[in-house]
Amino acid sequence: MKSSKYALCALLVASFFLSAGALRAAEPGIYMLFVWGTSDPGVRDGVEISKRKIEAAFVEDNSPYASVAKREKLTNTAGGLVALNPRIREKRTLEGASASGENILKNCRELAAAAGPNDAVMVYILCHGAAIKGPDGKRRHGLAPIATDPNNMQLNRYGIARGTIMREITSKPHRLDMLITDSCSSSAKFELRDDGEQNGGAGPTNPYLYEFLLNARGYVNVNSSRPETNLSPAEQAKGFAPAHWSSVPADEVEREKYEKFAGTVFTNAFLRVAETEEFTEDDFELENFFKKLRKALDDQYAMTKQFLNDTNQADAFADFNRQATQTLVRFNNDSEAFPPDLQFKSRHEGGSSSGNAADRGI
Repeated sequence: MKSSKYALCALLVASFFLSAGALRAAEPGIYMLFVWGTSDPGVRDGVEISKRKIEAAFVEDNSPYASVAKREKLTNTAGGLVALNPRIREKRTLEGASASGENILKNCRELAAAAGPNDAVMVYILCHGAAIKGPDGKRRHGLAPIATDPNNMQLNRYGIARGTIMREITSKPHRLDMLITDSCSSSAKFELRDDGEQNGGAGPTNPYLYEFLLNARGYVNVNSSRPETNLSPAEQAKGFAPAHWSSVPADEVEREKYEKFAGTVFTNAFLRVAETEEFTEDDFELENFFKKLRKALDDQYAMTKQFLNDTNQADAFADFNRQATQTLVRFNNDSEAFPPDLQFKSRHEGGSSSGNAADRGI
């Protein structure tokens, strides 16, 4: 009799854990990879600041500084994305020598395999990049995360096509796949190797990125700057990270400037969008995500340029102003940019939104 009771109890306990596991599996999960191109000493400070800002956004910070940042609505370092943590199934980081093309593809492949059909995979890369003209005459966007010099990126040895990365991310069906890169698109003479839950109005509102990653469907494939087209020259990814901002300033005025301008323009714009609490369900549409991010990038670029001018930083202003604009650009899965003056259209006329991810991305 006792053995029967023990067996029944064991069965109930097992059922409970199986049910809990099934519920967890049914909830949308998030798989993340961050790649930081820190091998070039010339850009390392700016990359490190952007890295620190994004990493801090996922950490609950109860320090006096965090209180000031939240009250003043500064960009981040106050746990702005901490709500995402319970939904993150896996988060990986690559930098330095570990950020090789082979390692990026390996991690993307593993995360894609681990993610289920109701999950989101997000890859965020900050590094050197270039547009390469292939034998077919088409310009494709390539990334060089371990380049040590922007004038000698050795893309033929160390570069990787963004389309190659995207193919690994989308190698298995997921609800949402995202490749977001902050890199230049200047021309290069190298041949590229191709190897939502709602909180019902109670409590704090979840940030936009939280809701987007748990509700949006399709794929996102964007870069912070524009490659060379027949319409315009290539652009450089913008950054501003003075040496005295190698760490978070103690002075409140300097700290606010650090929050707004230190690191790259794109990372600051991305965090402004990611952490905002003002959005509607329409903003889960991929086209609207693109528009929000592009507007934030335009605003951030203009603010940074004005700041350099107002503070009489002539050398920094001249360097920053070498390119007149910075444009968020979408790519297809062959690393080709969509012309910046065209609206996105499905590559299959009359294609359904329930079709393959390659048919409904931005």
